[in-house]
Amino acid sequence: MAVTVLSVALLAYVSASLASRAAVDKGDYFTLAAQAAGDKIADLQGTGYAGLVDGTTTYAVAGLPQGQMTVVIGPLDGDPANTNIKQIDVTVVWNAASSRTPQTAGSVRLSGLISNRP
Repeated sequence: MAVTVLSVALLAYVSASLASRAAVDKGDYFTLAAQAAGDKIADLQGTGYAGLVDGTTTYAVAGLPQGQMTVVIGPLDGDPANTNIKQIDVTVVWNAASSRTPQTAGSVRLSGLISNRP
């Protein structure tokens, strides 16, 4: 009887430990993805309006399982009539760290605007 109770308690402890590790991993991934996206927007804002080229670019993101960053630059809300404001949309996605922790997959999206001041 004591072995059964101990086994159930140990199983609960191991399950809780694995779940908490997955939650910590996902939090770390969100932090890394948000930092990478924010850094990319800051870099692009540093180039100024004239240095931005409309289009989509994809980058790998180190530290994230199969991490990928997609950067889309174009006129505000995709409206070509908005000739003095560019919108930067950065999306970072990553896959689960393992098949046993599918909850660690996720994505982060940040946007920024740059205006053309005459």
